Amino acid sequence: MRAASRELLFLLLAGALAGSGTVPVSAVLAASTVNPGNTLASATSTWFGLTATGATLCVGKNATLDCPFGSHPAVGTTVATLTLAVKATSTYVLSVVNGTGPAGIATIVTATFASTGTAIAALVLGGADTLNVTLKIKGNTPVGTYTGTVVVTDQVTGVTASFPISVTH
Repeated sequence: MRAASRELLFLLLAGALAGSGTVPVSAVLAASTVNPGNTLASATSTWFGLTATGATLCVGKNATLDCPFGSHPAVGTTVATLTLAVKATSTYVLSVVNGTGPAGIATIVTATFASTGTAIAALVLGGADTLNVTLKIKGNTPVGTYTGTVVVTDQVTGVTASFPISVTH
Protein backbone atom coordinates (compact mmCIF):
# COMPACT_ATOMS: atom_id res chain seq x y z
CA MET A 1 0.00 0.00 0.00
CA ARG A 2 2.82 2.40 0.78
CA ALA A 3 4.46 1.86 -2.62
CA ALA A 4 1.21 2.70 -4.38
CA SER A 5 0.73 5.82 -2.24
CA ARG A 6 4.26 6.95 -2.99
CA GLU A 7 3.73 6.39 -6.74
CA LEU A 8 0.47 8.32 -6.59
CA LEU A 9 2.19 11.17 -4.76
CA PHE A 10 4.93 11.34 -7.40
CA LEU A 11 2.32 11.23 -10.18
CA LEU A 12 0.35 14.07 -8.59
CA LEU A 13 3.52 16.09 -8.07
CA ALA A 14 4.62 15.56 -11.67
CA GLY A 15 1.17 16.60 -12.90
CA ALA A 16 1.20 19.74 -10.77
CA LEU A 17 4.62 20.72 -12.05
CA ALA A 18 3.63 20.03 -15.65
CA GLY A 19 0.50 22.16 -15.27
CA SER A 20 2.27 25.06 -13.61
CA GLY A 21 3.44 26.49 -16.92
CA THR A 22 7.03 26.86 -15.80
CA VAL A 23 9.62 26.35 -18.48
CA PRO A 24 13.35 25.92 -18.05
CA VAL A 25 15.13 29.25 -18.47
CA SER A 26 17.03 28.12 -21.55
CA ALA A 27 13.77 27.23 -23.29
CA VAL A 28 12.22 30.55 -22.33
CA LEU A 29 15.17 32.50 -23.70
CA ALA A 30 15.28 30.44 -26.88
CA ALA A 31 11.56 30.97 -27.45
CA SER A 32 11.82 34.75 -27.43
CA THR A 33 12.40 36.38 -30.79
CA VAL A 34 11.45 39.96 -29.95
CA ASN A 35 13.66 40.00 -26.87
CA PRO A 36 16.38 37.33 -27.02
CA GLY A 37 17.52 38.22 -23.51
CA ASN A 38 13.89 38.17 -22.35
CA THR A 39 14.60 40.57 -19.57
CA LEU A 40 14.28 44.20 -18.70
CA ALA A 41 14.93 43.69 -15.00
CA SER A 42 11.94 41.35 -15.01
CA ALA A 43 11.26 37.72 -14.26
CA THR A 44 11.60 35.41 -17.24
CA SER A 45 8.38 34.57 -18.96
CA THR A 46 7.35 32.85 -22.17
CA TRP A 47 4.57 35.43 -22.52
CA PHE A 48 6.02 38.72 -21.35
CA GLY A 49 9.16 40.25 -22.77
CA LEU A 50 10.35 43.69 -23.66
CA THR A 51 13.22 45.01 -25.69
CA ALA A 52 14.13 48.50 -24.62
CA THR A 53 16.84 50.66 -26.12
CA GLY A 54 17.93 54.00 -24.70
CA ALA A 55 17.69 57.05 -26.92
CA THR A 56 17.68 60.65 -25.69
CA LEU A 57 19.31 60.71 -22.22
CA CYS A 58 18.51 57.04 -21.58
CA VAL A 59 21.45 54.69 -22.07
CA GLY A 60 21.87 50.96 -22.39
CA LYS A 61 19.58 48.19 -23.51
CA ASN A 62 17.30 45.77 -21.66
CA ALA A 63 18.73 44.88 -18.23
CA THR A 64 21.36 47.64 -18.47
CA LEU A 65 18.86 50.36 -19.43
CA ASP A 66 19.10 53.47 -17.25
CA CYS A 67 17.74 57.00 -17.54
CA PRO A 68 20.13 59.29 -15.67
CA PHE A 69 18.88 62.82 -16.27
CA GLY A 70 22.09 64.12 -14.72
CA SER A 71 22.20 67.53 -13.07
CA HIS A 72 19.31 69.97 -13.61
CA PRO A 73 19.73 72.92 -11.26
CA ALA A 74 17.26 75.23 -13.01
CA VAL A 75 13.50 75.26 -13.61
CA GLY A 76 12.53 73.56 -16.87
CA THR A 77 11.29 70.46 -18.64
CA THR A 78 13.54 67.71 -19.99
CA VAL A 79 12.36 64.66 -21.89
CA ALA A 80 14.25 61.37 -22.02
CA THR A 81 13.16 58.73 -24.53
CA LEU A 82 13.60 55.06 -25.18
CA THR A 83 12.14 52.58 -27.62
CA LEU A 84 10.12 49.69 -26.25
CA ALA A 85 9.15 46.58 -28.25
CA VAL A 86 6.85 43.88 -26.86
CA LYS A 87 6.56 40.17 -27.52
CA ALA A 88 2.92 39.81 -26.54
CA THR A 89 -0.28 41.56 -27.50
CA SER A 90 -1.53 43.29 -24.39
CA THR A 91 -2.34 46.57 -22.72
CA TYR A 92 0.71 48.00 -21.01
CA VAL A 93 0.70 50.49 -18.14
CA LEU A 94 3.57 52.72 -17.01
CA SER A 95 4.16 53.95 -13.48
CA VAL A 96 6.91 55.87 -11.72
CA VAL A 97 7.93 54.40 -8.36
CA ASN A 98 9.69 56.58 -5.80
CA GLY A 99 13.14 55.65 -4.58
CA THR A 100 15.24 58.04 -2.53
CA GLY A 101 15.39 61.82 -2.45
CA PRO A 102 14.07 64.91 -0.71
CA ALA A 103 10.63 64.11 -2.20
CA GLY A 104 9.26 61.32 -4.36
CA ILE A 105 10.65 61.32 -7.90
CA ALA A 106 7.07 60.71 -9.09
CA THR A 107 6.34 64.34 -8.14
CA ILE A 108 8.72 65.57 -10.86
CA VAL A 109 8.86 62.70 -13.39
CA THR A 110 6.10 61.21 -15.55
CA ALA A 111 6.26 58.35 -18.04
CA THR A 112 3.99 58.18 -21.10
CA PHE A 113 3.70 56.28 -24.34
CA ALA A 114 4.28 58.54 -27.35
CA SER A 115 1.44 56.87 -29.27
CA THR A 116 -1.21 57.73 -26.67
CA GLY A 117 0.31 60.55 -24.64
CA THR A 118 -0.79 58.63 -21.55
CA ALA A 119 0.61 55.93 -19.29
CA ILE A 120 -1.52 53.26 -21.02
CA ALA A 121 -1.10 51.74 -24.48
CA ALA A 122 -2.39 48.65 -26.27
CA LEU A 123 0.46 47.12 -28.24
CA VAL A 124 0.40 44.13 -30.56
CA LEU A 125 2.84 41.24 -30.69
CA GLY A 126 6.14 42.62 -31.99
CA GLY A 127 4.82 46.18 -31.71
CA ALA A 128 6.97 49.07 -30.60
CA ASP A 129 6.41 52.46 -29.05
CA THR A 130 8.50 55.30 -27.71
CA LEU A 131 8.41 55.99 -24.00
CA ASN A 132 8.75 59.61 -22.97
CA VAL A 133 10.10 60.08 -19.45
CA THR A 134 9.48 63.74 -18.65
CA LEU A 135 11.25 65.64 -15.89
CA LYS A 136 9.60 68.89 -14.76
CA ILE A 137 11.60 71.01 -12.34
CA LYS A 138 9.52 73.76 -10.74
CA GLY A 139 10.58 76.71 -8.64
CA ASN A 140 9.60 74.96 -5.41
CA THR A 141 11.23 71.58 -6.23
CA PRO A 142 13.41 70.56 -3.25
CA VAL A 143 17.13 70.45 -4.02
CA GLY A 144 18.80 67.05 -3.91
CA THR A 145 19.34 63.78 -5.73
CA TYR A 146 16.25 61.78 -6.65
CA THR A 147 16.10 58.10 -7.63
CA GLY A 148 13.26 55.90 -8.71
CA THR A 149 12.06 53.32 -11.16
CA VAL A 150 9.81 53.29 -14.21
CA VAL A 151 7.68 50.13 -14.16
CA VAL A 152 5.99 48.63 -17.22
CA THR A 153 3.10 46.27 -16.39
CA ASP A 154 1.50 43.79 -18.78
CA GLN A 155 -2.21 43.97 -17.87
CA VAL A 156 -2.94 40.46 -19.17
CA THR A 157 -0.38 38.63 -17.03
CA GLY A 158 0.37 41.20 -14.34
CA VAL A 159 4.09 40.68 -14.97
CA THR A 160 6.23 43.80 -14.64
CA ALA A 161 9.56 45.05 -15.93
CA SER A 162 11.44 48.09 -14.70
CA PHE A 163 14.40 50.37 -15.22
CA PRO A 164 16.02 52.99 -12.97
CA ILE A 165 15.75 56.77 -13.29
CA SER A 166 17.69 59.45 -11.44
CA VAL A 167 18.22 63.23 -11.37
CA THR A 168 20.10 65.76 -9.28
CA HIS A 169 18.47 69.15 -8.78
